[in-house]
Amino acid sequence: MIITTVRCFLITLTFLGGYLIHGFSSRNGFYDAVTRLTEQRIVHDGTPYTNTFTGIAALDGTLSTLLTFFWPVVDGNNPGLSLACFLFAGQFVAVWTVTIIEGLRTGKTWRLASFTTIYGLLVQTTGAALMTPAWTALHLFATPTVSRPSIDTLSVPESSLRALPYSITLGFIAPSIAMSLPTPGLISQQNRIYAICIWQAFPLWNTVFPGKSNTTSTKNQHAQQLRLLRHCYIFALSIASTVQIATLTLSFSALLFPGLFTPITAQQLHPRNLFIPPNPFRSSKISGIPQGAFWFIQFDCWTTSIAYFIWGLALRYAGKESRGYGGSLMDVVVRPLGLGFMGAGLSFVWERDEMVFAGGNEGGKRRVKVL
Repeated sequence: MIITTVRCFLITLTFLGGYLIHGFSSRNGFYDAVTRLTEQRIVHDGTPYTNTFTGIAALDGTLSTLLTFFWPVVDGNNPGLSLACFLFAGQFVAVWTVTIIEGLRTGKTWRLASFTTIYGLLVQTTGAALMTPAWTALHLFATPTVSRPSIDTLSVPESSLRALPYSITLGFIAPSIAMSLPTPGLISQQNRIYAICIWQAFPLWNTVFPGKSNTTSTKNQHAQQLRLLRHCYIFALSIASTVQIATLTLSFSALLFPGLFTPITAQQLHPRNLFIPPNPFRSSKISGIPQGAFWFIQFDCWTTSIAYFIWGLALRYAGKESRGYGGSLMDVVVRPLGLGFMGAGLSFVWERDEMVFAGGNEGGKRRVKVL
């Protein structure tokens, strides 16, 4: 019953998310503004660029559009937009970590949910608000590890688990930092353009370190598997929670101590403006590309957060190991506050893994709380 309800919710959220980022962006003038600048081969602040990045016309056109979108995020002139993207990027480390792990599970080999690189590239080109609820719904439909998880079906190639933090650091985190560095002091305008384009390809990095399936199934191998899973989860949650707390601290400092900031910065960082997007069903119009990008990121982040949070809850409480355990207020309130909704979703998956591996190693069931 839980899984069926969550599946229906996520399918509905897929269509809603598509409207929130694409329908609303078309109606408020954001897409038209991006198209005009892309055709002129300039970004928001007037910096020109060549749109010949790869020599492939279709790919270069996509990169030019994404460059126009992301430039005001990292140019340092839009603190609210930059902080919103900082939060989304930090939380997305948790999303991408658990997505790759789920795709590598032995029980999902060659199923649709295992093609996480394709999912990641679609996120980059069509938006997380559209693809994330679609992928999580597909995952709940197409994998046997949801209601019948076991050590064998949840196992991941150990070489992939060892490489995962490095691939995410090199492919996602490093380019994110590089394109956010101030110009011209630490990075040139041209190198920032390159960094933004390189960052778009981060989903390809998890294919650089292919993993070999585990050939044994012993208690020692199970313990090693769980240790490696824990390292990946701790890596992702340390980043997601740090970014979550830093964002809340900055935002509520603007509310409680506005004198610390310029008036415009205090207004943009105010929790009401940072976390609450506009009504997408009204005839709102953007004042410029930064505002359009800000609204897009807000809806993208919220939809992804809700999808992964609900999906993580479903995995945590739908399996047989969780029967009779109803959760607590901490699960749905306190945990997202400290970890963020995406980080909380990962923590639920982690708890599911702990229970399954504990039951398999000890011959019985054990309730486990990782936080």
